[in-house]
Amino acid sequence: MREQGDFERVSPIRTLYIDDDESLLELTRRFLETETPRIEVETTSSPRRGLESIERREVDVVVCDYQIPEMDGLEVLETVRQEFEDDVPFIMFTGRGRKEVAIEALNLGADRYLRKGGDPTSQYGVLARAIVQEHEHHRTQRRLRKREENLRVTLECIGDAVITTGVEGRVTRMNPVAEELTGWSAEEAAGEPLSEVFEIIDHETREPEENPARRVLETGGAVGLTNGTVLVGRDGTERFVADSASPIESERGEVIGVVLVFRDVTDDYHSRERRARQRRTVVELSTDERITDGDFETGKRTITETAAETLDVDRVGIWLFEDGNSVLRCADLYERSADAHAEGEELTAADYPTYFEALEAHRSLAAEDARTDPRTAELAEAYLEPLEIGSVLDATIRSNGGVVGVVCHEHVGEPREWFADERRFAGELADQVLRVLSNRRQRERERALEELHGIATDITTFGTPEEVCRRTVDVAESILEFDQCVINLEDDGLLSVVAVSEEVPSDGVAPMSVEDGIVGKTYRTGESYLFDDVRTAEEANPQGPYRGALSVPLGDHGVFQAVSERAGAFDEDDVELAELLVSHTGQALDQLASKRELRQQNERLDEFSSVVSHDLRNPLNVAQGRLGLAAEECDSDHLRDVANAHERMGRLIDDLLALAREGEAATQTRPVALGDAVESAWRNVETADATLIADAGRVVRADEGRMQQLLENLVRNAVEHGGPDVTVRVGESARGFHVEDDGPGIPPDRRDDVFETGYSTTRDGTGFGLSIVRRVADAHGWEVTAAEGPEGGGRFEITGVEFVE
Repeated sequence: MREQGDFERVSPIRTLYIDDDESLLELTRRFLETETPRIEVETTSSPRRGLESIERREVDVVVCDYQIPEMDGLEVLETVRQEFEDDVPFIMFTGRGRKEVAIEALNLGADRYLRKGGDPTSQYGVLARAIVQEHEHHRTQRRLRKREENLRVTLECIGDAVITTGVEGRVTRMNPVAEELTGWSAEEAAGEPLSEVFEIIDHETREPEENPARRVLETGGAVGLTNGTVLVGRDGTERFVADSASPIESERGEVIGVVLVFRDVTDDYHSRERRARQRRTVVELSTDERITDGDFETGKRTITETAAETLDVDRVGIWLFEDGNSVLRCADLYERSADAHAEGEELTAADYPTYFEALEAHRSLAAEDARTDPRTAELAEAYLEPLEIGSVLDATIRSNGGVVGVVCHEHVGEPREWFADERRFAGELADQVLRVLSNRRQRERERALEELHGIATDITTFGTPEEVCRRTVDVAESILEFDQCVINLEDDGLLSVVAVSEEVPSDGVAPMSVEDGIVGKTYRTGESYLFDDVRTAEEANPQGPYRGALSVPLGDHGVFQAVSERAGAFDEDDVELAELLVSHTGQALDQLASKRELRQQNERLDEFSSVVSHDLRNPLNVAQGRLGLAAEECDSDHLRDVANAHERMGRLIDDLLALAREGEAATQTRPVALGDAVESAWRNVETADATLIADAGRVVRADEGRMQQLLENLVRNAVEHGGPDVTVRVGESARGFHVEDDGPGIPPDRRDDVFETGYSTTRDGTGFGLSIVRRVADAHGWEVTAAEGPEGGGRFEITGVEFVE
């Protein structure tokens, strides 16, 4: 397969020969085709027929005689050049050698003028060479023109700017884009040094940069501009540009010039610079201690000042929604020109419904012409125009799918375009506001939790339910920042008001039935309720202009409620903190109820003890006296049985008194030597022939008298159930001490029953002894259990004992 160039070199040359001499036509054809096989000759004696072939573009070269009767050669030439506008090579081949004909022929566009005559071989050889040369020259020129045209079209159509130079570095061409960027026209720039037309400097140093064409010519390779290169236009206009310069090579590979392609990257450069500033700002805000610590008062100012500087706007404000998103309140407004902050201004949904709806619907609002943008136009008269605000970029602050506020960036002056990176950055600033708000909320919650845990002890020091509830309301106001609170306590189906905040008007609360309202529902269900707006609650019957509310049960005692005139004033965190506070209140009320019940129990026990010690012991004393008199008058076994019964009745009375007394906690504790206490207990109990083995040398912290009674009862139990010659052992363990014997022991299924009041396995037992042991142990915070001793007898282990080292 031949390359295209090879095909063109061997392609035939279609030659048209016009002459009125028929014999010469044939002779010329044969000579030319023989001399140069590439030449294909078509002959005609009629110029008009020849012109038809030329008009059809069927010939590559025209050879024409001058003197032809029908139309001379100059007329043929003129027709080809002017009427046909054809540049086909034209050779005037004539026998007349007049100078004026030659001049006119050349002026009309003839490519060559040859004379006939002389040696035919030499003459036709010259003609053949002329045909080939003119054909090749014409083909070359046509290729060059086509290349030039293609280059022109390319340069005009390409979106980048293009400048070409010769090897000397002077401008040869430039396209319209290059004209626009440099400020030079192609005509003015042609022949000028590239450095004059393409003046570039470094953005930071302002020093001239090296001519790229020179570097290409020196290295022979492509080069590019460095980042931050600035093109200085002819009128002084500066643009950031990016370019590449490459060598232009001939068909033989020789460098014949340089092509410089460049484009305006000013917008890209500024965009990169903006994004870099934005990234630095986000990093700085993300690591700012004030924002991390939740210091909203200083953090909000940091955000607005930084935003104004980064986005180059005059005003930046942080606005937070209130009252169920019906009000926007300015938390901070920074005016950059005055370097001043303000807050407190409010916008309402009633005045600006479309704007509020737009904030709910969009993550951000980029209003380039804020006064005409339908989303912000209603702000124009009262807000935008007086402050000369032309453009607004708002980014909503969103939490858990809802809008809680907005960060407003306000450009003073003519409308301004907001770029995509600026809109994204505004959203990141809104996220930083949410972050500082969340951190503040978290810090407040942690502080409240810490303080509420401290309240757990404090609140139990109050002596009445009213005082406990009053303290609860005070804590809710001071720690939880609930301005309006009320506590209702239940009494016979009615939830009466026992504590209320001073902010609540006297007619704002009233007793409620447990069947009515939110307070009744809370008490009945034992569940907490949160209302953004109580007006929408079916069971609500607000006694004032209340909107937000939370209601928390106080166990079986009543209900705690907090209310606000602002919708959405409370959230789940508030409910959680209120529940924690109320749990402490409930525990305090439970303790008061327990103390009240214990006090009543103690009063009943005192009354019982009085009856036992007076109303029972006095008749017994009389009976014992009479029995003594009777024994002096007669001797009878019946009298001894009566005496035993009296003795048992006395022990029963003593045990009942002791049992009543053991209902109280052991509060008078001191170090007690365990061994001494055991010896004393042994002496105070009738032990007959029983044996004591005591291995107890440590000191315990106990109420000495009550511990003495515990030991006496255990010794008495061992003697009564183990027999008169039982062996009793007292020893120590890591957690306490034990008392065991070698008697019959206690069946495993009865070991828990022995501590029950009234339980006894002997006829003379009262059933109170071991019950008193457990009461004494409980009063000390000890634990007593029954087990089997090493020798199969009974064993009682007392654990949880505090030893004194």
